[in-house]
Amino acid sequence: MTRWLLLTLLLVPLSSCGKDPPDPGAPGGSGGSGGTGEPPFCGTGGVSKGPWSLSVDGTSAVIRWETCVEAPTRLTYGPEGAPLASSADGASTHHDIRTETKAILAERGADLAGRWWLHEVKLQGLAPSTCYAYEAAGERLGRFCTARKSGEPTRFAFIADTNPGLDDKAASSLLARIEAFQPDFSLHGGDMQYYTSALEPYSWWFGAMAPLFRSAPLWPAVGNHEMEKPDEFEDYYTRFWGKIGLDNQEHAYRFESAGIHFFSLNTEIDLKPGSPQLTWVADQLPRAAQQPGFRFSVVFLHRPLVTCGDTGDLVPEREALLPLFQKHGVRLVLMGHLHGYERFDLDGIPFVVAGGGGSRPGNVTDNLHRPLCGKRKAQGVFPHAVYFTVEGDTLEGTTIDDKEQVRDSFSIDLAAPPK
Repeated sequence: MTRWLLLTLLLVPLSSCGKDPPDPGAPGGSGGSGGTGEPPFCGTGGVSKGPWSLSVDGTSAVIRWETCVEAPTRLTYGPEGAPLASSADGASTHHDIRTETKAILAERGADLAGRWWLHEVKLQGLAPSTCYAYEAAGERLGRFCTARKSGEPTRFAFIADTNPGLDDKAASSLLARIEAFQPDFSLHGGDMQYYTSALEPYSWWFGAMAPLFRSAPLWPAVGNHEMEKPDEFEDYYTRFWGKIGLDNQEHAYRFESAGIHFFSLNTEIDLKPGSPQLTWVADQLPRAAQQPGFRFSVVFLHRPLVTCGDTGDLVPEREALLPLFQKHGVRLVLMGHLHGYERFDLDGIPFVVAGGGGSRPGNVTDNLHRPLCGKRKAQGVFPHAVYFTVEGDTLEGTTIDDKEQVRDSFSIDLAAPPK
């Protein structure tokens, strides 16, 4: 029996073993154990998840982490390569978590209902175009770079559909490659974690994903697997990654670095013509293009606007968005959901489907009859992440698999308009 077949047979959701959620105020209700008698999954300083950086701009950054006990909210930081000579305090907020699940492999633990503390420090007065190192709660080290000035070189990574418990060796290799790439930031195309696989509660997932978090700030899009349980979206996704960009519209948002404007769209809510989200995009894209120092825009989202694979494509959404992209300087569109790799050229704009972050492999040739399949330039099924560098008038993309092999590469002449 193959590894994939064995794992497929095991992919069944686990319940909370019939336990009622504990009263967070009852004995044992704090400390994240929820009175269940399970270990609290805490490390140095009571840290249970993180830390991670996010919401970074030219002069500020936010660092978050979670603890299973009430603890101080303080970190030290400094320019990368120099001593961590500065310190900053923040605030913690307790959350009474309702979602509970156990991994099918006992050594991977469980997410437990009960009281947990989310810590947040906002660093301000930072130098633009500068990379910093930080330490929170002891030995937890991380790195972030403030937004680059317009026209400066930048580099970023894209990964989606991360299910590290399914093939931890492949996932570990991909994440190690991103860390070695040293991006200014990473984009995530959604489906960050899979409760349906029953292999990776967040208590284990954060450790497996640590190379991604410590290498750079993370900007995620919302995927369908972010809401597999009734309270999961609020208990985890919103709590960890909510309100991180500008003009947040139900987890659609934007940010900017190096004169490049990034738009994260939420394909789990309406994106069709007439919807509030499409109205927001139609308003914000031209606003971005009018900003001083504007170079181009990048859009990233979960469900693909175009694919020839075994998932649906968002046809009405694509037909509404593509003219906006062409008119207002969008030069790259990044998507996930399909567990494979595809790159299309739609009127000179690369549309990249890159859902190879470690989930069960999909089928990229399941719907070759679709009208735009003739515009597909590359495809394959393999674990992967995509790396981007922008320097001068050139954007280069490189797709690398878990064996460090280059599977696709392309470049865009930013000085030339899309055709």
